[in-house]
Amino acid sequence: MPLPSNLPLDNPLWQWATQLWQVPDVEAHCLKLQTEGWSVTRVLTALWLAQGGQTWDGTESDDVVHWRGRATSMIRQLRQELPRQEPATAALRQGLSRCELLAEQLELALVWVHWPQPQQNSPAFANTPRALLWDNLLAAAPHRHTPEQREQEALQSLCNCLYNEQMLIQPRTAPGDASC
Repeated sequence: MPLPSNLPLDNPLWQWATQLWQVPDVEAHCLKLQTEGWSVTRVLTALWLAQGGQTWDGTESDDVVHWRGRATSMIRQLRQELPRQEPATAALRQGLSRCELLAEQLELALVWVHWPQPQQNSPAFANTPRALLWDNLLAAAPHRHTPEQREQEALQSLCNCLYNEQMLIQPRTAPGDASC
């Protein structure tokens, strides 16, 4: 799949995601969701948009979906198929982990360039920020399924640690904003 030649890898979404990853327990909750079939980049997109006050219905550009399916997911699957405790494959597994992270960075760069300019919410927009966060996370669910109990617990724990760290009230830059 050809990628845009000027794809901004170090964009505000990626910078925000790397800061978010440093918040205690965010990584653990996101990886727990990943073991349940969730895409971490979709979860990060949902959080980022909620933080900016934007609703998300889970729709993504074809480029993002294609990249996830043909690159990120394939690298992850290959890494996961390697035995964890096998010394002979340890270096390969670590290398694939680095490749997976780079694929996720490219995926978030595609999200960044393809996300439409922020739209004004309806004046009747009644969601509280926590409700908006929850709705966006549900939109990130794989195959739009209703999360099972263990997934709901991981989502709730993720929300709680974000609110405890006040991550969702920090300003963020919208796509196209020159103040990046």
